[in-house]
This record gives sequence, C-alpha cells and structure tokens, in this order.
Amino acid sequence: GEYVKGAERLPEGWTHDKDEKYAHGILIKSPEGQSFYSRRAVIEYMIKNKFDHIPTYMVWNTLHREGWHLGGPLIPWGWRFMNHKSGNEKKYLTGEMIVFINSSDALKYIISNDQYDDEDIENFKMWIEENKFKVKPNLCEVPIKLPPNAIIVDPETEKKKKEESK
Repeated sequence: GEYVKGAERLPEGWTHDKDEKYAHGILIKSPEGQSFYSRRAVIEYMIKNKFDHIPTYMVWNTLHREGWHLGGPLIPWGWRFMNHKSGNEKKYLTGEMIVFINSSDALKYIISNDQYDDEDIENFKMWIEENKFKVKPNLCEVPIKLPPNAIIVDPETEKKKKEESK
C-alpha cells in the first residue's frame, strides 16, 4: 500500500482496532486470528516465528506510539526506553523485545550478555549517570524564590563580557 502518515505498519492480512479500552490503545490481529494488545507483543511473535526482517522492522518503527523511544548513542543499538510513570526511572526494551523495568537490571543484562562489548557497558553507565540528574524533577521548572534585589546573571554572557574586556 502507499505510505500514509500515522498508519500502522502491519504485514499483509493483519488488522488492527484502535480503542482506548485496550491497554495500549490498540488490538492487533494476525491473519490466523491471534490477538495482540501491543505492538511490542506483535514484534515478539514475529521474532519467535522468524518473520522476514522488513515487516518486523516496520512494526518496530511504530513502537514510539506506545511510549518506547529511541535511546540515542548511549543505549545499545536497537534498544528503546520508556519513561516510568513515577518519573524517576526508565523501562527498557531490547532488540529481542525483552523488557527491563529499571536501569540496573538493564545494565546487569548488558554486562552479562556477550553480544555487548565494553563500550556498550561504558556508554550505558554514562547514560545512567546523565539521567540521575535528569530524572529529578526539572529544577528549571521549579520557581526559585529570589530576593527582590537579586540580579539574574547568565554565565555565558558573563564569560563573553570577561573575554571582551581582556
């Protein structure tokens, strides 16, 4: 079929029904009539049943609709992450559709699994470090009570002024 923005990328013969009553807002049915209540479950099924890479990848490309985001360079290739409702942790989804509900479990998996190398381990540790301060409530969004005579200084502007006055 032609490319439709926002369309589900399901293989020939698969159907879907979008409705808020489903856990992930979607019910996907295989041509054999099996029901899946998430895109992740569909991909897991496709991997287990050795589906062709292209249809699998097409569904994988829609995982962000369930809140699974691409992680960038610090997360292992093919992984995605999801923000926890509590806001202070992340869930992870490996390329094999294994879900880890926190960073330390994901790190243990990366360390114990031969398909990941030291660089993957170091990168993921950096990701955890970076997110330690990112996962606290956004400090910049919390209004800070300043005394009325306070002057707010932008460190970048100050640095430029110093450099220009040299």
